Amino acid sequence: MSKIPGDTASILVRTCFTRPQSWRRLQHALRTPSPGEGFLPTLDEVDDPAWEDASPEDVLAAAGEFRVVVVADEKALSEPGFPALVLRRIDSQVHRIRAVATEMWSIENNLSLFNMDFEDFIRSADEDGVFRGFG
Repeated sequence: MSKIPGDTASILVRTCFTRPQSWRRLQHALRTPSPGEGFLPTLDEVDDPAWEDASPEDVLAAAGEFRVVVVADEKALSEPGFPALVLRRIDSQVHRIRAVATEMWSIENNLSLFNMDFEDFIRSADEDGVFRGFG
């Protein structure tokens, strides 16, 4: 696969094309400001059928230098809260977590600004491995 172009430090790559309504609802959730603070994630969207069924490894390899890579896969588009897969390469290791759409701003904003480490979000994930916010 070719390199993924983009202007921001973070991207959202759609790999599931069987749920167009869920994709639109995920986009809407990501574009809705957080309650109180009004924060939003800054994500370049890659909505290209060439990425259909691409593995997280393929997406990450094509993402190059992006700090945060979010994958809208089958699980993200079929479960409540749209738990998208968040990937980040740190040195030679790939770190993963799922995050609900309404909390994606927290991960993307804080990682892009180097305010927090990826491990902070992993430690705060629920038992099922999904980050649903702090608290």
